[in-house]
Amino acid sequence: MSLFPQLIRGEPRRLNCPLCVLERPNNPNKIFKNCKAISNHLRISHDLSNDEFDKVRQAIRESVNGIEVNFSKFRGLLN
Repeated sequence: MSLFPQLIRGEPRRLNCPLCVLERPNNPNKIFKNCKAISNHLRISHDLSNDEFDKVRQAIRESVNGIEVNFSKFRGLLN
């Protein structure tokens, strides 16, 4: 499963925070329009170390730029 399957399907950029999706799959919280908005949300809402934040932000950026980031790989970034 891709981090942002809607991008692969060519749908408009309305992105859920992947960490919110992991925590609450049925109600993933807010929808964001771009990476910067998700990054701001990550800083404010999720208790990440600087290293974790950088890894998560990079995975999000790669996904949004068309590089396939698998959800299981993403989950592994935080372990």
